[in-house]
This record gives sequence, C-alpha cells and structure tokens, in this order.
Amino acid sequence: MRLHRPLHLPACLYALVSGAAFAQGTPDRSGAVASDDPSPHSDVTWLGAGTTAVPGQPFTGAIRIRLEAGWHTYWHNGGDAGLPLVVDWKLPTGTRVDGPAYPTPTRLPQPPLMSYGYERDVLFPVTLTIPASAKVGERYRGTASVEWLACADVCLPASGDIAVDIPITALAAGSTAAAPDIAEWVARVPVAWRGETPRVVANATAYRLGIPLGAAERSAWSN
Repeated sequence: MRLHRPLHLPACLYALVSGAAFAQGTPDRSGAVASDDPSPHSDVTWLGAGTTAVPGQPFTGAIRIRLEAGWHTYWHNGGDAGLPLVVDWKLPTGTRVDGPAYPTPTRLPQPPLMSYGYERDVLFPVTLTIPASAKVGERYRGTASVEWLACADVCLPASGDIAVDIPITALAAGSTAAAPDIAEWVARVPVAWRGETPRVVANATAYRLGIPLGAAERSAWSN
C-alpha cells in the first residue's frame, strides 16, 4: 500500500555545508550529502502498543527515530529548512492507515535559519486498522520503508525498514512495554482548533491574529 511518493534523495534547504560535510560525501545542490551508511547517526524501529490485533479494529503503534546527540530530524513543516519523513507501506489489502502523526516539535535555531523538529528520540504515532476479513488465529504482517533526514551542520538522507507482525485474536489482550511511551507521544500531537474562527487583521506594517476564547478555553490556557 503506497501512501506517499518515495524520497530517493531528500532535499534539505541548508546552505550551511561545512568542511566536515565534504569529508562525509559530496553535497548535492540542496546541501544534502550522500552517505555510505543508509541510516547515518540515527535508526528507525516499529513499536506496537498492544500484544494482539482484532479484525476490523484499530491498533496503535509508532515509528521511532533515535538520533545521536547533536543530530535532529524534522516536523511536517520543517521551517526554513528540512523535510518530513516519508513512509512507503506494504500492508495486507484492506488495511487503513492513519498517520504518521507529528507531535509538537521543538525549535531548532541555526542562525539565520529557524527550523522545527526533534532531537535524540521521537515517536510518530500510527493507527492501523486491519481488514474485518482477517482471520483469528493467523498473524497480521506488514512492512514499510521509511526515509528521513538526519541533520546537524549538514543533512544526510537516512532510510530503514520496519515490520509489523502481530497475532490476530477475537479480543484485544494486553499491552506492550512500549504502550506508555506511545501514549505519551500521542498526547503531544496537536489537535484541531474547534472553537470560533480565528480573525486576522492586516495593515501596512503588521498582522494581528485574534483567537476568540470561551470561558472553558480561557481557563485551560495559561498564556
């Protein structure tokens, strides 16, 4: 099941290619540098929240990217530089995929640029709903190829494969050790604004954004 166009040589908008970058490879016009290591300074794994899957029901997991100290990857809007991860799923026919979702990022200043992303460890939640026709007693199996950027003062294209392999049962049974971590990152995913429509007023020198808040919203907002 192909959900995204594959990114064979991810482009990074960095113009900050240092001498160290040339030591690792030849930069392309965007600043991304080829590497002999398919997953430089980072790795990818699949984590599942439940120990079983139920036909026709969703189950939650996450794509985990771990990065060495000093390296980062990007939010779905990288800011002045960067690109989001790309996932090419190969799943049984009839599977519904929701995600990956992007948790709230941190700022990644590299003056004069400002980007948004994640350092050290990030989980991108994914919900998979297996087909109702899946047979109890069998296993649900799928794979995905994941591509992302690992960046410090240079961006390196990274890639890796993940696999989903979980028994199919009539009822959900138990949680994995990764479930609390997945739940924590799910809670960090921004939710859609469901209040009144924000208002924008512009003049020759500035924009003013107003977000109307009811009593409930005001009590929940500290700033």
